[in-house]
Parts: sequence; structure tokens; C-alpha cells
Amino acid sequence: FSAFYTPLALTSLLNLALQPIGSAAISRMPNPLDSLAAWPVLTGLVFMLRSAGIAYNEVVVARLDEPGSSHNLRRFTWLLAATVTGLHVALAATPLAHGWFGGVSALSPRLLALALPGFWLALPLPLLSVLQSWYQGAILHGRQTRGIPEAVFIALAIVVVVLAAGVAWGQAEGLYVGMVGMVVATLVQTAWLW
Repeated sequence: FSAFYTPLALTSLLNLALQPIGSAAISRMPNPLDSLAAWPVLTGLVFMLRSAGIAYNEVVVARLDEPGSSHNLRRFTWLLAATVTGLHVALAATPLAHGWFGGVSALSPRLLALALPGFWLALPLPLLSVLQSWYQGAILHGRQTRGIPEAVFIALAIVVVVLAAGVAWGQAEGLYVGMVGMVVATLVQTAWLW
């Protein structure tokens, strides 16, 4: 029991550490107030698009025991990944993103101009969330959970390195550095789980 759940509990703690680290780094980059104001609105919308992928982990764990399920789950993984990525593109490439950020979220024109490119930078995240759930569900099914917190720790280290580089460079908006760090870290985390 402990060998199975301890790595999963550690994963949650490592994920929680990212919030204060990200805020501290963004506040030390150019235009910190605007970046910190737009960051939760941007990441909130990105999280909504990632949520189906994140929830897919439970489906994989619950269904992987069934005969022949691996093929069907793999096919559904790619269908879900294409759907959430397509939805992200549809929002980013149409006036819907302006409506969300400017209308629903009531960002000022200056913050809207900051959030829209950040939303494009986040494009790989819905796809990566689905793939992570597929790999992580398979790992959970195999009851060898050590690789999950390893992947999260590596991702956290990458985010810290990218944010530190952004602070040291001092030329890029914190929102963009944070989003690039998040995408690169999620990509590496997904690759580690694979």
C-alpha cells in the first residue's frame, strides 16, 4: 500500500510547489504586474482545455484490465488528443479567445494583448495531458508508480531552470517564460512517463 501510494502523494506535493516558484520568478521579470494579472486567467482557460485529458487517467486505470481494451484505449487517446487540441486551435484562431479573455474574463486591452500570444504558446498542453494520462494510467495499472513522481520532479526541475533563465535574461515577459517553461516541462514529463 505504502509503496503504491507514497509516490502518488509525493506527486501532488511536487505539483503544489510549482505555484509559489512560478509567482516568485514571474514577479522578477519585466512587467511583473501585468504578467501576474494575466497568468491565472490564461492558465485557467488552458486548464479547462486540459481537464478532459487529465480525467482520462481514471478511464485508463479503470478499463485497462478488460480484454482488448488496450487497442481501443490507444485509439481513443488519439481521438481525445485531436479533439482537445482542435478546440484549443479553434479558440486561439478565432474571435472566441478575444471574447473569453476580453469579455468573460474582463482583461484590459493591455492584458488581452499579453494573454493571446501566451494562449498560442500553450497549444501543446491539451495533447500532452491526454498522452500523460495514457502513460500514467498504464503505469498505475502496472502498480509500479515510482516513475510518476520521478517525471513530476524532472518537470519541476525544468520549470525552475527555465524560470531562472528567464529571470537572469531579464528581456522576456514573465507570462511567456512561465508558459514556455510549463510546455517544455510537460513535454519532458510526458516523455519520461512514456
